[in-house]
Amino acid sequence: MIHELEANEYFMARQLFRALDFHLGVLAVLDGTAPGRVYVDDAAEPKSTLVRSGRRFYLAGAAHNPAFNADVRTLFCEQVYPQALQAGEIEFVVYYDSQDWDTRIQEILKDRYYSFAVNFLLYLYLAKLTGYYQHAGYRTI
Repeated sequence: MIHELEANEYFMARQLFRALDFHLGVLAVLDGTAPGRVYVDDAAEPKSTLVRSGRRFYLAGAAHNPAFNADVRTLFCEQVYPQALQAGEIEFVVYYDSQDWDTRIQEILKDRYYSFAVNFLLYLYLAKLTGYYQHAGYRTI
């Protein structure tokens, strides 16, 4: 089950974002200096987490978490997608901390979104050269 943390609980998710700690967007949300929402699989001991900051989403932790992934899919289908359509926003970006999420994000967003910025082999190559991470851009359809 997915749990939305209160702002004073955001510190619980910080350890899962070590691989994205250079990304100012996620750090600003976790520090409470930027608006956003933080979701975890287990409020007591999070293993998977999602941070939402506007049209940017950050996934970290255990990618092989079927219950969490199903709840993230529901969140996208029932909240993110309808809100984006209502606001006239048709694009969003999902950043993630490991290649384990690459397959999972395709499953989470299947049938609802079209990926327009993913070339996993290119990102692996660039990640190897630069030490950066993978990310995926999605267009709502």
